[in-house]
Amino acid sequence: MLDKFIARLNQRPILWTVGAGILTYFCAFTLSIVSFWYQGFFELGFLVGGTAVMGYHWLMSRYIRGSKASQFIQLMLGLILVSAVIGLIGASTHLKAYEFINEWLY
Repeated sequence: MLDKFIARLNQRPILWTVGAGILTYFCAFTLSIVSFWYQGFFELGFLVGGTAVMGYHWLMSRYIRGSKASQFIQLMLGLILVSAVIGLIGASTHLKAYEFINEWLY
C-alpha cells in the first residue's frame, strides 16, 4: 500500500506538494486559531497543528524524489513557516519583556 502511495506521489509531485500543502497548512492554522479561543486547549491545538505541518514536510521530503521544483517548494514553505514563528515568538517575547520592565520601573 505504501509503495502505491509513493508511486502516485512521484507521478505528480508538484500537484501533491501544493494540494496537500495548502490543505495541511489550512487545517493546522485553523486548528491553532480555534484552540486559541478555547483557553484550555491552546497548547494542545498548537502542538497538533505543528505536528501536522512537520509531518507533512517530513512525508513529502522523504518520498518525493522525482521533482527538484517540488523539493524547492517544500524548502520554501518550511523556511517561511519557521521564519514566521520566530518572528511571532520574538514579538511576543519583546512585548512581555517591555511590560515586565515597565512594571518594574513604575
